[in-house]
Amino acid sequence: MMTMNRPGALRIDKLYGLFLSIFMTITGCSQKMPVCEEINQNAVLSPDYISVTIPPNIAPLNFRINETAEKYVARFHNSDGIDFAVSSGDGSIKIPGKKWHKLLST
Repeated sequence: MMTMNRPGALRIDKLYGLFLSIFMTITGCSQKMPVCEEINQNAVLSPDYISVTIPPNIAPLNFRINETAEKYVARFHNSDGIDFAVSSGDGSIKIPGKKWHKLLST
């Protein structure tokens, strides 16, 4: 019995594997804001930072959301397009320092 080597088959398998790896990386690492219901009221925060002016050289203003929910997400953004979200299972929002300073420096 004679078998034939098909050099193109190996190349297709490698390309398929590369495509699959890239696809899994892109879809597995994306952080999308969850679908949620928007209500027209401020969340109850501790400490209460509602209507506070934040100076550009301040440390991250970590806080706690005092509302009942399954998951908590706080989104931070500015007018220059800097945007990030912090999620929590218990309402404690701990803002990463580097992202915070980048947000305030632009």
